[in-house]
Amino acid sequence: MIKGIKKSLKSLIRRFRPPVSFLFIFILFLFGEASFGLYIIGLLLVLGGGLIRLWASGYIFKEEYLAREGPYAYCRNPLYLGSLLIGLGFCLISGILLSIFFLLFLFLLFYYPTILSEERDLKEKFGGEYKDYCREIPCFIPKMTIEIFVAPTFCLPAVIRRRLQDRQAHRRGGGNFSWRQSFKNREPASLLGILLMSLSFLFTGGKGLGIFVFQMVK
Repeated sequence: MIKGIKKSLKSLIRRFRPPVSFLFIFILFLFGEASFGLYIIGLLLVLGGGLIRLWASGYIFKEEYLAREGPYAYCRNPLYLGSLLIGLGFCLISGILLSIFFLLFLFLLFYYPTILSEERDLKEKFGGEYKDYCREIPCFIPKMTIEIFVAPTFCLPAVIRRRLQDRQAHRRGGGNFSWRQSFKNREPASLLGILLMSLSFLFTGGKGLGIFVFQMVK
């Protein structure tokens, strides 16, 4: 019975997480009113979070093998880290700072259980390999090394990229960033979408679309 309840909760979280996340950002997009300083900081967070997700998407081959390269060499859940940064960025862009508390509540409600559930599945699938990975790499806050302060390897010149990839491959036995896999995971399109939403505030004078339209028809 308990297993059935857990399975139902897992299914509900998976089903409602995307629409609730989108609705939250859409409300900020409609009713936000940004100051210039908060807008710039928020835009940088959105861009940084989007790039982290893009970087991670080129290394994750679901159900095929354990990703331990790229951002997965520093954090076990870079996709969710990127999502949190994007959410924080939109909160700042909107100028509705109280929304940060609601964002953290949503993250704990939807993403934290998902992380725990996925880690249980990975332990069952990969066994000792994943347990060793967990001991070496933190769950969410990235492990700070010199490499992490360098731009993601898919953006670097070929010589530097090969050197970093060889170093990672030697240490972890992994592969390289795949643009094909990134497009398969639809991350480039997602990055373009969130950037367009962020930049739309420039065309409305820093106001959310709802406020902008209301003032136009007033």
